[in-house]
Amino acid sequence: MEEAKNLFNRMPHWTLISWNIMLVAYATDHDLKGVLDVLDSMQERNVFTWNTVITAFAQEGQLEAAKSIFQSMPDWNLATWTTMLQAYAQMGHLSDAWVVFRSMPEHDVISWIAILLANYQNSDLASTIAVFDSMPDWSAASCTVMLQALSDRGHITAARDVYDSITDKNVVAGTAMITAYSQAGMPTHAQEVFDFMEEKNVLTWSSLMSAYAQARQMPQAENLFEHMPERNLVSWSTMISGFAENGNLENARCCFDSMPEHTQAAWNAMAAAYTICGHLEDAREAFDDMPDRDQISYTAMVQSYAQNGNIGEGISLVYAMPHRDAKTWNALMAALAQKGYLNRARRVFDAMPESNGVSWSAIVSCYAQTGRGESGVRMFAAMAAEGFPADQVACLSGLVAQTHIGRVPQCCAFFRSMQQDFGVAPLAEHFLCVVDLLGKAGHLERAEELVETMPYEPHAKTWGALLGACRLHADVGRASGAARNLFAVDTRDSGSHVLVSNIALQEAERRRNCKAGVTCCSFSSYACSVTADLYALLGVSSGADALEHLPHRTDVLPGR
Repeated sequence: MEEAKNLFNRMPHWTLISWNIMLVAYATDHDLKGVLDVLDSMQERNVFTWNTVITAFAQEGQLEAAKSIFQSMPDWNLATWTTMLQAYAQMGHLSDAWVVFRSMPEHDVISWIAILLANYQNSDLASTIAVFDSMPDWSAASCTVMLQALSDRGHITAARDVYDSITDKNVVAGTAMITAYSQAGMPTHAQEVFDFMEEKNVLTWSSLMSAYAQARQMPQAENLFEHMPERNLVSWSTMISGFAENGNLENARCCFDSMPEHTQAAWNAMAAAYTICGHLEDAREAFDDMPDRDQISYTAMVQSYAQNGNIGEGISLVYAMPHRDAKTWNALMAALAQKGYLNRARRVFDAMPESNGVSWSAIVSCYAQTGRGESGVRMFAAMAAEGFPADQVACLSGLVAQTHIGRVPQCCAFFRSMQQDFGVAPLAEHFLCVVDLLGKAGHLERAEELVETMPYEPHAKTWGALLGACRLHADVGRASGAARNLFAVDTRDSGSHVLVSNIALQEAERRRNCKAGVTCCSFSSYACSVTADLYALLGVSSGADALEHLPHRTDVLPGR
């Protein structure tokens, strides 16, 4: 900033453009006093000047000051009205944003998109849809906002319908659709959108890479990375994060070392990679080596300390931060809960200077992930009572809490209420929770029906949950179908093979017991005829003689 001031002071004369540039510099540096000093020194001002000042104060949370500046303006145009609308929306003041919108003498495309975004960011899906339906015309920009709102609430099919309705598709809309499929765990669909796009930019390529990385398909992500026409920080960071999340820290480090330059975001990505893999000392070393640190840097390091049990250091670092926001407190709270320090996590939540929907979702998740289902359900109800809209993450935490209680009717009722009461369409993860609970409770037929009728292609975890329930309740017939579908999705998971082996061994033991004259009632009478499917999957003959060559249970599962 000092260099910018010196350069400005050395200029032979100052124009309105140079004054505005200086104004932006102070605003970017979060120096509101400097912003006001420049404003007072300016002999001429334009709309850009006023909009910059209003935005600077709004972004620092000083809405009253922004409003005062707005009211002191000699005159307003559509851009100024829209800036004030966006200021209220950014701070979560949706009702005030609506007051500004309704006070505007006229509305253009930008103001309509601004109020659409305000509802998307601060309200339920129904309100966002109502605004969208009220717009006089739909552009690619407004449709892109709408598809993001739909996909964020899990309505991926509806989001695709909106995307398909765009007549003048552009790179922004296409990238948003790819991102939506990425978040839904549908890389094949993301690839299809990518292939049909006429124009692609580096963010488009990075979004598709992220889709494959999140689906644990790193070879496809690497192939895209190698064939990108250009790379930027986002693409490099995507690969670093992808390798780390898939447990390949060596490749993540190699990717970091190969970057043409190490920006702040690159350092943050590498520090986060160490954190993901549990390497506290390396994360701290990366943190110390950073030429500069921002909010993300500190938050990643706080998470690393907390996840490794160094609670004192994590809290000390929080208070050493130059700026603290809700994201920092949320990260500390979640990390404390992951290590089992639930009471400390709750104290952090109660002491937060300002909580938001993410904070509430995080504390619900803390209770849910640590098995405190009743407390999680109560916190979810309190969140709704406080007026914070539930999103996919919050609903997943609430659903996990319900499954820990183990009450099937209440869990199923909550699952239905997601869409009816909160406008959140369940994702594959939500279906997995219900399938797991139904299966463990012995409702195998209902669990299987839910898997087969869900609007997503079931992934390995879903079939694995059903297969595990089949083993628990000795349903070999249903297990054979679940195993067949599981291996069609993923044949590499050793845990799945062990699970199927154990089911086959259960049946082998049952038949041995039957041969020895031991009464057997744990399996249905038709089990023997379908067990062959399991043996075939394992590469074992299903003939009677093959049973004699299967090891006894004690040979495979010692101590059980």
